[in-house]
Amino acid sequence: MRDVESMWYCPTCRAWNGTQLPACLECDRDRPNIPVTSDNVPVNDSRDVTPKHRVNAKIRYLAP
Repeated sequence: MRDVESMWYCPTCRAWNGTQLPACLECDRDRPNIPVTSDNVPVNDSRDVTPKHRVNAKIRYLAP
C-alpha cells in the first residue's frame, strides 16, 4: 500500500490525520479510499490545501 507513513487529509474539517487512523479525529469521517496524503501536496498546513492540490494528489496516488 502506498503512503503508509503519510498523514491523510480530511476534506470535511481540513485537518491532517495520523497514518493508521481509520477515521478523522475531528469529524469522525472515514478515511477516503484514495486519500490525499501529506507526501502528495507541497504544503505543511492542512488549511493551505487547495482543490488543485487535492486533484493532483489523487492523480499522483493512482499513477504508478
